[in-house]
Amino acid sequence: MKKRVISAVLALAAVFTMLAGCKTVSTVHNAAAPVEPAAVQTVAETTINVSEEEALNAVRQTIRVDYSKHPVCLVNSALKYKNEEYYQFQISSLQPYLIVSKENGAVYCYYDDQTVTEVYQDKTFGSKC
Repeated sequence: MKKRVISAVLALAAVFTMLAGCKTVSTVHNAAAPVEPAAVQTVAETTINVSEEEALNAVRQTIRVDYSKHPVCLVNSALKYKNEEYYQFQISSLQPYLIVSKENGAVYCYYDDQTVTEVYQDKTFGSKC
């Protein structure tokens, strides 16, 4: 009987030890907090890691619209913003433009006044992410 109790205690201890090691770490994103996109930091040299086709795919994966009704077209293949190069796209006649970093493939909204925001912060595209 004593061996069964000790075995049960050891088995429970092993299970609890394994469960204690399984934690889910998550990040809370506060949409109300002002966030400057990481891709708009000043960079001395532009490294092109993302092709035009990859950038187009990034736009299509980020913005969920019916692309048979709303075609996406490349507006500018060499947009410079804060010493970094971007591909500039437009979906149909929707504004703002979407820009994709040639360095890391991040997608942002680009406005006519030459400001940039995260896509989810935009009133047109925020609900389509």
